[in-house]
Amino acid sequence: MSRSVSAVYLRDGRRRKRLGMRFKKLIKYFEEANVMVCGMKGRGKDLLMSNVVVRRKLPYVCNIDYGGERYELDFDKLDLGKNTYMEFISGDVRYYSYPYPDGTDIYISDCGVYFPSQYCNELNKQFPYLSAEFCLLRHVGDCRLHLNSQVLNRVYDKLREHSDFYILCRRCFYFHGFVLQFITIYDRYQSALD
Repeated sequence: MSRSVSAVYLRDGRRRKRLGMRFKKLIKYFEEANVMVCGMKGRGKDLLMSNVVVRRKLPYVCNIDYGGERYELDFDKLDLGKNTYMEFISGDVRYYSYPYPDGTDIYISDCGVYFPSQYCNELNKQFPYLSAEFCLLRHVGDCRLHLNSQVLNRVYDKLREHSDFYILCRRCFYFHGFVLQFITIYDRYQSALD
């Protein structure tokens, strides 16, 4: 059995502090906010997300199985009743029932494959309600949205803009019975890009 240890680099203005982070603190990010995890191949994006899922011991909605109680993610169910901003403005909102139990967070692995940024215009035309759906997840389902992708800006911008924290997986390796993972946490999109 391997245990996970993280070394985290947090940016505080211009200074850079190195902190050993326990998973309890990392899990708080996932419990309180929308998180986007990115990093190159083999850097432990899914390892990090599966660790969070397993340690939280709560049911979750995901497109892949991280272990524990999982609901299969069906993108067709996340349609907000086909309501767009026009229906909200005009007050002509159609009834929508969130398809999963309340408080069940959504995890989307390899989000850039399902919602690629290069097809932004097509996604806006075909799914105009998607932005409102992800914006209102906290209200309709009392849940958070967690994404991972190899490249931060490869994901559809309507999803990226709803993330509160960005985690960059730097490297991951096995050392004397431990899995060591080095990550950097950002609270601004621009900082994560730089």
